[in-house]
Amino acid sequence: MLAVFRAASAAPQLRRLYPFTSHFTLWFSSCTSYPWAVHGGAIRPLHTGGFTVHRRHPFTPAGQAATAGEAVAMAVGLLPPGPAPVIPPARGPAC
Repeated sequence: MLAVFRAASAAPQLRRLYPFTSHFTLWFSSCTSYPWAVHGGAIRPLHTGGFTVHRRHPFTPAGQAATAGEAVAMAVGLLPPGPAPVIPPARGPAC
C-alpha cells in the first residue's frame, strides 16, 4: 500500500485532496474530517498482487491495475473536472 501512497502523492490532481483509508481501500476527499466528500476512484490492493480501482457512485469496479502507478492513473481519470482543494473543518460548514 505504501507504493500507492507514493504514486498518489506524485499526482498533482490527488495532492489537492485528502487521502484516507477505510476497509483496506484508499479514498480521496476534499474534506479533512467526516463526513467525507469523496472524489474520483478508490484504490484497493488485491491479496494476489495488483489493485482494483472502484468508482465512487455507484461503488463498482472501474478496472484492475498491475502497478500502483497504473491504479493511481485510473483513479485520476475518474476525478470530476476541477475537484475542490482540501477544506479543513475550521474553514466553514461541514463538508
